[in-house]
Amino acid sequence: MKNILICGLGGGLDVLNCLPLCYKFKNDKNYSEIHLGSIRPAPQSSVKNAIAVYHEQATLLGIDSKVMYKGRYAEPFISSIIGRPIVLFSRMVDDKYSISGLSEAIKLFRDEHSIDEIYFVDGGGDSMTLIPEDIIGASQSKDVFDGGDAFALEALQDIPSTLCVTVVGLDVDRKKFIKRLDELTLDDIYEVMNKKAHYFSCGMNCSDITNLQKYSK
Repeated sequence: MKNILICGLGGGLDVLNCLPLCYKFKNDKNYSEIHLGSIRPAPQSSVKNAIAVYHEQATLLGIDSKVMYKGRYAEPFISSIIGRPIVLFSRMVDDKYSISGLSEAIKLFRDEHSIDEIYFVDGGGDSMTLIPEDIIGASQSKDVFDGGDAFALEALQDIPSTLCVTVVGLDVDRKKFIKRLDELTLDDIYEVMNKKAHYFSCGMNCSDITNLQKYSK
């Protein structure tokens, strides 16, 4: 029997996009414990009525928890609907971003709960961006490589995991992306990776660079 962590990559509703996977594994007899997580900017200091604290960037939220921070935080409401807590992985400590801290928090949670598999879920597809011009979402940063998903992906570089993308086309121009992917050579991929190595994911294992061969001519 396996334990699994399914975690939103960074967007306000990415945790909602985790639910289909959550129910899929819940009905699979090969999995015993299913943990739901969400990577968000809100620091731990903004959380009220947390169930538990694992790390200064990992806080367990329940139905009575509140996140007093700007933006949409549906995690407590989702917790009340599905009847299970959600671990909030904060990108920030107080008012400072910490990539190393986020990575450490996820690893700590993984080890404490004997997690066998980790899935990170991105709704919209901006994590698949090859160049900034591919982004179409009006709410996205002009330079997507400096956005929240980029931050999260950098923290995940050495964490064996799988990136899942839902509703592709909401944030990224799907036709341009597919065309660009078809035209890629391995040299092109390394050029992109030299700019922001952690950002180029394309649904690959987040820590397995050898999979790049699959996406090049």
